[in-house]
Amino acid sequence: MTHPLISVVTPSFNQAQFLERTIKSVLDQNYPRIEYIIMDGGSTDASVEIIKRYANRLTYWVSQKDRGQSDAINQGFARSTGAILTWLNSDDYLMPGSLAAVAESHARHPDAGAWVGDCQLVTSHTDEKELVRASALDLDALGVHGQEVFLGQPSCFFSAEAWKKCGPLDENLHLSMDLDLWLKMLKHYRFERVNALLSCATRHADAKTVVQRHRSLAQSWLVRARHGFSETVENEIVQMIAKAETDAARVQSLTRNPIYRLARPVLKMFGVVGGFEK
Repeated sequence: MTHPLISVVTPSFNQAQFLERTIKSVLDQNYPRIEYIIMDGGSTDASVEIIKRYANRLTYWVSQKDRGQSDAINQGFARSTGAILTWLNSDDYLMPGSLAAVAESHARHPDAGAWVGDCQLVTSHTDEKELVRASALDLDALGVHGQEVFLGQPSCFFSAEAWKKCGPLDENLHLSMDLDLWLKMLKHYRFERVNALLSCATRHADAKTVVQRHRSLAQSWLVRARHGFSETVENEIVQMIAKAETDAARVQSLTRNPIYRLARPVLKMFGVVGGFEK
Protein backbone atom coordinates (compact mmCIF):
# COMPACT_ATOMS: atom_id res chain seq x y z
CA MET A 1 0.00 0.00 0.00
CA THR A 2 1.24 3.49 -0.81
CA HIS A 3 1.46 6.08 1.94
CA PRO A 4 0.11 9.45 0.78
CA LEU A 5 1.34 12.48 2.70
CA ILE A 6 -1.27 13.44 5.31
CA SER A 7 -1.31 17.01 6.59
CA VAL A 8 -2.75 17.65 10.06
CA VAL A 9 -3.34 21.20 11.30
CA THR A 10 -4.00 21.92 14.97
CA PRO A 11 -5.44 25.34 15.84
CA SER A 12 -4.93 26.13 19.51
CA PHE A 13 -5.44 28.85 22.07
CA ASN A 14 -4.90 28.41 25.83
CA GLN A 15 -5.58 24.66 25.78
CA ALA A 16 -2.48 23.51 27.66
CA GLN A 17 -4.47 21.02 29.72
CA PHE A 18 -5.27 19.02 26.55
CA LEU A 19 -2.62 20.05 24.03
CA GLU A 20 0.12 17.51 24.76
CA ARG A 21 -2.31 14.60 24.43
CA THR A 22 -3.39 16.00 21.07
CA ILE A 23 0.19 16.38 19.82
CA LYS A 24 1.24 12.91 20.92
CA SER A 25 -1.82 11.33 19.30
CA VAL A 26 -0.55 12.63 15.93
CA LEU A 27 3.17 12.05 16.35
CA ASP A 28 2.70 8.54 17.78
CA GLN A 29 0.64 7.32 14.80
CA ASN A 30 3.45 5.14 13.45
CA TYR A 31 2.57 6.43 9.99
CA PRO A 32 5.56 7.22 7.76
CA ARG A 33 4.39 10.41 6.03
CA ILE A 34 2.89 13.04 8.35
CA GLU A 35 3.01 16.78 7.94
CA TYR A 36 2.03 18.31 11.28
CA ILE A 37 1.39 22.03 11.67
CA ILE A 38 0.36 23.80 14.89
CA MET A 39 -1.17 27.28 14.71
CA ASP A 40 -1.29 28.73 18.21
CA GLY A 41 -3.20 31.98 18.62
CA GLY A 42 -0.79 33.56 21.10
CA SER A 43 -1.57 31.47 24.16
CA THR A 44 -0.74 32.85 27.60
CA ASP A 45 -0.76 29.51 29.41
CA ALA A 46 1.83 26.71 29.11
CA SER A 47 0.92 25.87 25.49
CA VAL A 48 4.08 27.31 23.91
CA GLU A 49 6.33 25.40 26.31
CA ILE A 50 4.50 22.19 25.38
CA ILE A 51 4.79 22.87 21.65
CA LYS A 52 8.53 23.60 21.95
CA ARG A 53 9.10 20.14 23.47
CA TYR A 54 7.98 18.63 20.16
CA ALA A 55 9.21 21.35 17.80
CA ASN A 56 11.83 19.16 16.11
CA ARG A 57 9.08 16.77 15.02
CA LEU A 58 6.72 19.43 13.69
CA THR A 59 6.65 20.66 10.10
CA TYR A 60 5.80 24.17 11.26
CA TRP A 61 4.46 25.96 14.30
CA VAL A 62 3.79 29.53 15.33
CA SER A 63 2.30 31.35 18.29
CA GLN A 64 0.78 34.67 17.28
CA LYS A 65 -2.55 36.44 17.38
CA ASP A 66 -5.01 35.35 14.70
CA ARG A 67 -8.60 36.20 13.77
CA GLY A 68 -10.04 33.06 15.31
CA GLN A 69 -10.14 29.32 14.77
CA SER A 70 -11.20 29.40 11.10
CA ASP A 71 -8.41 31.85 10.27
CA ALA A 72 -5.83 29.68 12.07
CA ILE A 73 -6.94 26.58 10.17
CA ASN A 74 -6.88 28.41 6.85
CA GLN A 75 -3.36 29.66 7.56
CA GLY A 76 -2.25 26.15 8.43
CA PHE A 77 -3.65 24.62 5.25
CA ALA A 78 -2.01 27.39 3.23
CA ARG A 79 1.29 25.84 4.36
CA SER A 80 0.20 22.23 3.79
CA THR A 81 1.41 20.08 0.92
CA GLY A 82 -0.30 16.76 1.72
CA ALA A 83 -2.62 14.83 -0.56
CA ILE A 84 -4.97 14.30 2.41
CA LEU A 85 -5.84 17.03 4.92
CA THR A 86 -7.58 17.33 8.26
CA TRP A 87 -7.60 19.61 11.27
CA LEU A 88 -7.46 18.37 14.84
CA ASN A 89 -8.53 20.77 17.56
CA SER A 90 -6.23 21.04 20.56
CA ASP A 91 -8.74 19.37 22.89
CA ASP A 92 -9.32 16.37 20.57
CA TYR A 93 -7.08 13.44 19.72
CA LEU A 94 -6.57 10.70 17.13
CA MET A 95 -6.93 7.03 17.89
CA PRO A 96 -3.91 4.75 17.23
CA GLY A 97 -3.77 3.61 13.61
CA SER A 98 -6.23 6.19 12.34
CA LEU A 99 -3.93 7.64 9.66
CA ALA A 100 -3.15 4.18 8.33
CA ALA A 101 -6.88 3.41 8.16
CA VAL A 102 -7.50 6.61 6.21
CA ALA A 103 -4.61 5.86 3.83
CA GLU A 104 -6.00 2.36 3.23
CA SER A 105 -9.46 3.78 2.42
CA HIS A 106 -7.83 6.35 0.14
CA ALA A 107 -6.03 3.54 -1.72
CA ARG A 108 -9.36 1.70 -2.25
CA HIS A 109 -11.35 4.84 -3.11
CA PRO A 110 -8.91 7.38 -4.58
CA ASP A 111 -11.69 9.28 -6.37
CA ALA A 112 -13.53 10.17 -3.13
CA GLY A 113 -13.39 13.73 -1.80
CA ALA A 114 -13.29 12.71 1.85
CA TRP A 115 -12.79 9.64 4.02
CA VAL A 116 -14.79 9.70 7.25
CA GLY A 117 -14.70 7.41 10.27
CA ASP A 118 -16.47 7.25 13.60
CA CYS A 119 -15.77 9.69 16.43
CA GLN A 120 -16.06 9.14 20.17
CA LEU A 121 -17.40 12.06 22.21
CA VAL A 122 -15.71 11.93 25.62
CA THR A 123 -16.83 14.11 28.53
CA SER A 124 -13.85 15.44 30.48
CA HIS A 125 -13.39 14.12 34.06
CA THR A 126 -16.18 11.53 33.65
CA ASP A 127 -16.65 8.11 32.08
CA GLU A 128 -19.42 9.41 29.80
CA LYS A 129 -18.93 8.51 26.14
CA GLU A 130 -21.05 8.80 23.02
CA LEU A 131 -20.20 7.30 19.65
CA VAL A 132 -20.88 9.48 16.61
CA ARG A 133 -21.10 7.15 13.63
CA ALA A 134 -20.17 8.47 10.22
CA SER A 135 -23.69 8.18 8.86
CA ALA A 136 -24.46 11.51 7.15
CA LEU A 137 -22.29 10.98 4.10
CA ASP A 138 -24.42 12.54 1.37
CA LEU A 139 -25.73 16.04 0.83
CA ASP A 140 -29.40 15.37 1.61
CA ALA A 141 -28.68 13.34 4.76
CA LEU A 142 -26.46 16.06 6.20
CA GLY A 143 -28.65 18.93 5.05
CA VAL A 144 -32.01 17.50 6.12
CA HIS A 145 -30.97 15.60 9.23
CA GLY A 146 -28.13 17.81 10.38
CA GLN A 147 -29.46 17.95 13.94
CA GLU A 148 -29.86 14.17 14.19
CA VAL A 149 -26.88 12.69 12.37
CA PHE A 150 -23.56 14.31 11.77
CA LEU A 151 -19.90 13.78 11.09
CA GLY A 152 -17.36 13.86 13.87
CA GLN A 153 -15.12 16.67 12.58
CA PRO A 154 -11.77 15.22 13.77
CA SER A 155 -12.64 11.96 11.99
CA CYS A 156 -13.12 13.64 8.60
CA PHE A 157 -10.12 13.62 6.25
CA PHE A 158 -10.46 15.24 2.83
CA SER A 159 -8.45 15.51 -0.35
CA ALA A 160 -6.27 18.49 -1.17
CA GLU A 161 -8.26 18.73 -4.42
CA ALA A 162 -11.56 19.06 -2.52
CA TRP A 163 -10.05 21.70 -0.24
CA LYS A 164 -8.71 23.66 -3.20
CA LYS A 165 -12.14 23.64 -4.84
CA CYS A 166 -14.33 24.22 -1.75
CA GLY A 167 -12.11 25.95 0.80
CA PRO A 168 -11.08 28.00 2.61
CA LEU A 169 -13.24 28.00 5.74
CA ASP A 170 -15.65 30.90 6.08
CA GLU A 171 -13.93 33.06 8.70
CA ASN A 172 -17.25 34.66 9.64
CA LEU A 173 -18.33 31.28 11.00
CA HIS A 174 -16.85 30.38 14.38
CA LEU A 175 -19.00 27.36 15.26
CA SER A 176 -20.40 25.73 12.10
CA MET A 177 -17.54 26.29 9.68
CA ASP A 178 -17.03 22.52 9.40
CA LEU A 179 -20.69 21.91 8.48
CA ASP A 180 -20.43 24.65 5.85
CA LEU A 181 -17.33 23.03 4.36
CA TRP A 182 -18.85 19.51 4.29
CA LEU A 183 -21.99 20.77 2.52
CA LYS A 184 -19.84 22.57 -0.06
CA MET A 185 -17.75 19.45 -0.67
CA LEU A 186 -20.74 17.11 -0.89
CA LYS A 187 -22.04 19.09 -3.84
CA HIS A 188 -18.98 18.01 -5.82
CA TYR A 189 -17.48 14.91 -4.19
CA ARG A 190 -18.39 11.57 -2.66
CA PHE A 191 -17.60 10.96 1.01
CA GLU A 192 -16.37 7.44 1.76
CA ARG A 193 -16.98 5.77 5.11
CA VAL A 194 -13.96 4.38 6.99
CA ASN A 195 -15.14 1.52 9.16
CA ALA A 196 -13.06 2.47 12.18
CA LEU A 197 -13.00 4.74 15.22
CA LEU A 198 -10.59 7.44 14.11
CA SER A 199 -10.73 10.08 16.84
CA CYS A 200 -12.07 11.30 20.16
CA ALA A 201 -13.58 14.74 20.68
CA THR A 202 -13.51 16.10 24.22
CA ARG A 203 -16.55 17.78 25.74
CA HIS A 204 -15.63 20.09 28.61
CA ALA A 205 -16.98 23.17 30.33
CA ASP A 206 -14.92 25.63 28.28
CA ALA A 207 -15.57 24.07 24.87
CA LYS A 208 -17.16 26.49 22.40
CA THR A 209 -19.93 24.07 21.51
CA VAL A 210 -20.82 23.80 25.20
CA VAL A 211 -20.49 27.46 26.19
CA GLN A 212 -22.24 28.65 23.02
CA ARG A 213 -24.54 25.70 22.37
CA HIS A 214 -27.56 27.87 21.50
CA ARG A 215 -25.54 30.00 19.11
CA SER A 216 -24.07 26.83 17.62
CA LEU A 217 -27.57 25.54 16.87
CA ALA A 218 -28.61 28.88 15.37
CA GLN A 219 -25.50 29.04 13.20
CA SER A 220 -26.07 25.51 11.92
CA TRP A 221 -29.59 26.57 10.89
CA LEU A 222 -28.18 29.53 8.98
CA VAL A 223 -25.57 27.36 7.24
CA ARG A 224 -28.07 24.69 6.21
CA ALA A 225 -30.51 27.32 4.95
CA ARG A 226 -27.68 28.88 2.95
CA HIS A 227 -27.11 25.54 1.23
CA GLY A 228 -30.72 25.09 0.13
CA PHE A 229 -32.35 23.45 3.16
CA SER A 230 -34.40 26.45 4.33
CA GLU A 231 -37.70 24.54 4.40
CA THR A 232 -36.27 21.88 6.71
CA VAL A 233 -34.73 24.55 8.94
CA GLU A 234 -38.01 26.48 9.10
CA ASN A 235 -39.87 23.33 10.17
CA GLU A 236 -37.30 22.65 12.91
CA ILE A 237 -37.63 26.20 14.26
CA VAL A 238 -41.45 26.00 14.23
CA GLN A 239 -41.36 22.68 16.10
CA MET A 240 -38.93 24.06 18.67
CA ILE A 241 -41.07 27.16 19.28
CA ALA A 242 -44.20 25.04 19.61
CA LYS A 243 -42.50 22.78 22.15
CA ALA A 244 -41.24 25.77 24.15
CA GLU A 245 -44.75 27.22 24.26
CA THR A 246 -46.23 23.89 25.35
CA ASP A 247 -43.61 23.50 28.09
CA ALA A 248 -44.25 27.06 29.31
CA ALA A 249 -47.99 26.40 29.47
CA ARG A 250 -47.38 23.26 31.55
CA VAL A 251 -45.20 25.19 33.98
CA GLN A 252 -47.84 27.90 34.37
CA SER A 253 -50.47 25.23 34.98
CA LEU A 254 -48.28 23.66 37.65
CA THR A 255 -47.82 26.95 39.49
CA ARG A 256 -51.59 27.33 39.81
CA ASN A 257 -51.94 23.94 41.49
CA PRO A 258 -52.91 24.26 45.23
CA ILE A 259 -50.32 21.64 46.23
CA TYR A 260 -47.60 23.69 44.53
CA ARG A 261 -48.74 26.81 46.39
CA LEU A 262 -48.33 24.97 49.70
CA ALA A 263 -44.88 23.66 48.76
CA ARG A 264 -43.66 26.92 47.24
CA PRO A 265 -41.95 28.35 50.37
CA VAL A 266 -39.83 25.20 50.73
CA LEU A 267 -38.97 25.15 47.01
CA LYS A 268 -38.03 28.82 47.15
CA MET A 269 -35.72 28.18 50.09
CA PHE A 270 -33.76 25.70 47.96
CA GLY A 271 -33.77 27.99 44.93
CA VAL A 272 -35.98 25.69 42.86
CA VAL A 273 -38.60 28.26 41.88
CA GLY A 274 -37.57 31.05 39.56
CA GLY A 275 -38.93 33.83 37.46
CA PHE A 276 -41.35 31.71 35.46
CA GLU A 277 -44.29 32.41 37.79
CA LYS A 278 -46.87 35.08 37.06
